[in-house]
Amino acid sequence: MTFEDAVEIYFNGKDEDGLFKMTNGGVCDLLYIIRQLEKTYLPKIKMTGREFYNLKWVKEDEEMAFEDLFNILMPKFTMEEIMQVWLHPECIEVVE
Repeated sequence: MTFEDAVEIYFNGKDEDGLFKMTNGGVCDLLYIIRQLEKTYLPKIKMTGREFYNLKWVKEDEEMAFEDLFNILMPKFTMEEIMQVWLHPECIEVVE
């Protein structure tokens, strides 16, 4: 979903496929729109508990730098994914 889609749903009450119908602009409708935008613009990055620990460790250590995290996580993650979890740790989904 794009922001244009979200505006269309919010103001006109349905999505481009006609599948979603807003009830009355309530909280549930807005949460639906936010969740759909989140899937598009802030997808979840799956990492193990150890990878998540390494991320926290690098961020908390004043002597470590982003490059250190890049070296630790690079074999599995792209540069874009590493930058995303660095800036938006809320997008991390810890899996085992």
